[in-house]
Amino acid sequence: INAMMIQLYQPLNFMGMVYREIKQAIIDIEKMFNVLSRKPEIEDVPQAAPLTVTTGHVRFENVQFAYEPDRPILKGLSFEVPAGKTVAIVGPSGAGKSTISRLLFRLYDVSGGRILIDGQDIRDVTQTSLRASIGMVPQDTVLFNDTIRYNIRYGRWDATDAEVAEAAQLAQIDGFIRMSPRGYETQ
Repeated sequence: INAMMIQLYQPLNFMGMVYREIKQAIIDIEKMFNVLSRKPEIEDVPQAAPLTVTTGHVRFENVQFAYEPDRPILKGLSFEVPAGKTVAIVGPSGAGKSTISRLLFRLYDVSGGRILIDGQDIRDVTQTSLRASIGMVPQDTVLFNDTIRYNIRYGRWDATDAEVAEAAQLAQIDGFIRMSPRGYETQ
């Protein structure tokens, strides 16, 4: 009797599991289509051209921004980041540090002023070209359990080994990587 019950129970259990997985997949697909059908808040202007990066000079000119109209976050922020230079933005929580990077990526549009990259207003270029031209290093780094080369290449899968090394040189970590016996193949 036990053997017969096991022979009945296992296929029924498997069918129940398949049914639950299919039902959850349908729910997930429905949610995905709901997200995809939403109109984006930030859209490219009709005549938007691809961003042309020559030097990488970034300028914020009198930038104003508020998530809510009655609570401005940035009030006339102006600064420049010359090509090849590093700038640190520090301040307490809520001061607008993360907002600056979100505006640079055009996840939001400025309320006033403008942001320029090599003299091009980022509102006049395609979001795809803008985001493809900017590298972001988040506060929480995620490294995969793989080689240094793999982790660097993760940003662009089609990068050659020479381009991976160039990226490491630009990030000023190439010397440190090469000090390891396995170099770029270090786990």
